[in-house]
Amino acid sequence: MKKVFVLVAMGFLVALPLAAQAALISTGSIDIAANTAGSTEGLGDFTGSLEYFYDDANSALGQLVVKLTNTTPVGGGYLTGFLMNNPDPITSITVFSAPNASWQQLGLSNNGQSANPFGDFDFGAALGGNFEGGGSPNAGIAVSSTGTFSFDFTGSSLNALTTLSFVQALSTDPPSTYGPEFFVARFRGIDFKAGSDKVPGVVVPLPGTLLLLGSGILALVGLRKKLQ
Repeated sequence: MKKVFVLVAMGFLVALPLAAQAALISTGSIDIAANTAGSTEGLGDFTGSLEYFYDDANSALGQLVVKLTNTTPVGGGYLTGFLMNNPDPITSITVFSAPNASWQQLGLSNNGQSANPFGDFDFGAALGGNFEGGGSPNAGIAVSSTGTFSFDFTGSSLNALTTLSFVQALSTDPPSTYGPEFFVARFRGIDFKAGSDKVPGVVVPLPGTLLLLGSGILALVGLRKKLQ
């Protein structure tokens, strides 16, 4: 069972406006970014987003879309892999898509994907199906480029999951000097050399959400004063 870090859920359910995917319902997009201060080498950088969809007609089906942009400073370097965690109801990945054929699915397995020193993860993608290696990094996401990945899932009650569920599911057994993570990216070929890095992700707060939160607090304060 993955450790769970509780965050405040945000957003509304929005129907995907594609006729071919009319049954898929979005649970909202969450923006993520690199925690460069917490990376192993302080070299790689990225921004991105996660978005989970459930099938309104079949609770055993779901889909996760991961978008990643390599924002490493110009000078070489490719994003060559990433790992995430299973919120638990998912039992298999039936379809995987990536920017090119060099990317391969990793997992689904229970703590079967190591991203030392950030612990063990359950699934993800990497060049050559190898998070640590995978041959030449040139087929990865280059600086200033964006890659989109999707995972189609089967499982039990997948309509109960949200995008936030994947942020709350954390890696297991990291050493004491590193905390558990919901996401970690791999970089190789940095500075046109053999430089590499492992970079955990963080959630990017939305200004509008902070405003709503602040308004809610003010409303509660006003109500309390009224009742006094």
